[in-house]
Amino acid sequence: MLKADRWGEGMLNSKDKYHIVNLNYVPVMITDNRKILCIQDYMEGFHIGVTGASSKGKGILGQTFLDFEFRMKKVPTIILNDFQNETFENSLPCLNPVFLKNSSILNSKPCGLPIVYVFPSHERMYIDETKKLFPHIKMSIPMRSVIMNMKNYFELDKSAKYFSAHIDKFLKCEDMDDVRRAVKDMVNESITDPKNRSSLETMAFKIETVFKNIFDEGFTDSSAEDSHAMLNVKCDGLKKYYDKEGYYQNYTLQALMAIGFIPSIQTSEIRSKPWFSAYMAFIVSSIYNDKRDDIFFRDKIVRLYVPEIDKLWKGEGSKLIKNELNLIGTNGRTMGMSLLWDAQDYNKVPDDIKSNTSYLFVLRKANKEEVKDIRDDWGEADKKMEDVILHLETNAKKGEFPCVAFTNREFVLYDVRTGRVERTSKPQKGKLLTPLSQHKNPGVPLKEIIKEIR
Repeated sequence: MLKADRWGEGMLNSKDKYHIVNLNYVPVMITDNRKILCIQDYMEGFHIGVTGASSKGKGILGQTFLDFEFRMKKVPTIILNDFQNETFENSLPCLNPVFLKNSSILNSKPCGLPIVYVFPSHERMYIDETKKLFPHIKMSIPMRSVIMNMKNYFELDKSAKYFSAHIDKFLKCEDMDDVRRAVKDMVNESITDPKNRSSLETMAFKIETVFKNIFDEGFTDSSAEDSHAMLNVKCDGLKKYYDKEGYYQNYTLQALMAIGFIPSIQTSEIRSKPWFSAYMAFIVSSIYNDKRDDIFFRDKIVRLYVPEIDKLWKGEGSKLIKNELNLIGTNGRTMGMSLLWDAQDYNKVPDDIKSNTSYLFVLRKANKEEVKDIRDDWGEADKKMEDVILHLETNAKKGEFPCVAFTNREFVLYDVRTGRVERTSKPQKGKLLTPLSQHKNPGVPLKEIIKEIR
């Protein structure tokens, strides 16, 4: 609820000074002329982008939007790329007095987000004791999926055609003994000339080596005993989606979303893995497929929050996750999948995503050419807007994160003084609202925040 100032408030007592205005849309910022800027909800997917220099408020906007959208609209949400472990504080209610004062205009109480921290399994996975205090789960991906898409995870080179021809054998393998038997059968069935045995055995060795790497890496459900690829869950709101056994079953992330949690994928320890891009692509692809096929997800709007989106496609095989997110960019609207992305460098975000983004929030920038590109992309004729963006002054200690907002749809504006509502497509300048959940303070260790809560 918004507390709107009434005209002539100085002559009223404190009880009568405000009247109540119900916000029907997700609030994001306060414009310079004291209007609450909101993003309305749609019956289809829509994308939101945030760009700005480091420490200028990108995470503030993303967190604030999730705080309100999740509570107001009950949108199934996933945080796809927490590679700096920045979302643990988001489980806690906001403790920052400056942020609380900033958001007091909304008359909303501080509250943490219902996040479950998802740790992808791998051979050296470590979860420190402080993080174990938060709801968490270890996750693997199905071995079957890895085998079916082996080229995305490991190179088979010349062995690929033999592997593909005998893939049914490998799909039945549960351990290395099964793999060796399958490889032996493959060699025996493929020999047309005894002279070919040596080259076939070389290729067989390659396949064995790849499988050994998969089992050693520990990221599939065949090699990670305490990490789950699938979950069976129950809750009152899911009863109509139960299977004949009385459960809703899905991949770990989707099952968590279905019962009302926000999974936050902790990617810091797997970003350097050769299979990282394929792993993340599997996650996005499985959600995309569920939007079409799953009885729970197909009539829902799903929100994918992708902090520092351009960091997802650095390194080997990075095009896989980039292609999957591009697909969400182009098809998300019709599929009911919405991106919330942020990036320091606007020009490193693929055109398939930028051109399908409905709202863009721009914080302080230092690169004139980049700002010009933003103005051109969003059809803003006023060149003065470039200078405005280049001179936005952030003051984190005061909770001030100035921003310019663009849209190719409409903003909903609530007038703080009158409570009146208007709609506009014109760019808006103002300051971000701050989140109701605790935002990470780089200077304060997580364990110190926990002590304060206790």
